[in-house]
Amino acid sequence: MKTNFGGVLIILGIFGMAGSVGKYDFWEQCHAAADCVAGDPPNDLMQIALFGMSLILALVGIKLINNK
Repeated sequence: MKTNFGGVLIILGIFGMAGSVGKYDFWEQCHAAADCVAGDPPNDLMQIALFGMSLILALVGIKLINNK
């Protein structure tokens, strides 16, 4: 069985981008609740870095699929 590694990278990249975009929204909603245990707000630089790395993963996956 052959695994499509490019497809796996694309899926990981998409989930990483969605997670980086939704992390601050989750923290905002949790912080508004009375029993919040979310801690400090997410660091902006880390959010941008996570989004960038996820975008690179997705683009590498697209390149691997296009090379076949």
